[in-house]
Amino acid sequence: MEPGYETCPASAATSVELYSYRSAMRSYRAVMLAFIAAELDLAKTFYELSVSTSDPRRARRNAMCARIAFATAQRFFSQGHLDTKTDAAVKAVRTNVQATGVIIARLNPSTDAAVA
Repeated sequence: MEPGYETCPASAATSVELYSYRSAMRSYRAVMLAFIAAELDLAKTFYELSVSTSDPRRARRNAMCARIAFATAQRFFSQGHLDTKTDAAVKAVRTNVQATGVIIARLNPSTDAAVA
């Protein structure tokens, strides 16, 4: 039995309902991890756009979008019931969240340009 799937709502009394619940949880986790990965990719893309433009307005806008995408990924990761520490997919996303956080932290809040 996979970690985190030991329990289900009290209404799922039969083995068919239990199987359906576990299947739905696996699907939920897969979709949630894909969504978080997409938000992290967006954050990195907007970061790159922010530091590569010479237009200060575009730099600020892209930096803001990078921060929003990263904050969204963080929020869904922390609230997505992805607390399984042994799952390789969750570990990979956690590492990606941490690495992206380091990149986003390089943005200077006053100019929204990358700080070396």
